[in-house]
Amino acid sequence: MHARPPVASTPPDGRSVRERVTAWERARRFAYQVDDFGGVMARLMTRAVGEWTFTGDAARSRFTWTYTFFATSRATAPLVRVFVRLMWSGCMHGCADRSVALAEARGQSA
Repeated sequence: MHARPPVASTPPDGRSVRERVTAWERARRFAYQVDDFGGVMARLMTRAVGEWTFTGDAARSRFTWTYTFFATSRATAPLVRVFVRLMWSGCMHGCADRSVALAEARGQSA
């Protein structure tokens, strides 16, 4: 894995966060951490860890995307669950759909 600098991305609340790749295995998996939240998210969680894993071959493949969120306290944990269910999961589905569409488009042009 080559070290890559953290990048800024935009979560559902419209503020920027820092994303940093923590593991990379070409064609198998990559993992990353999201932190440096602002606004309400900073009060709810300290970080989130995501991982994409890939299985299959060139003709047919599958990916699994998992996230673990770390609440700032036991008191905020229920609010984090609500946030993930109502806001983050929709973003994940949209990103996954776009990723599939890009992969399929690249496969057709190859």
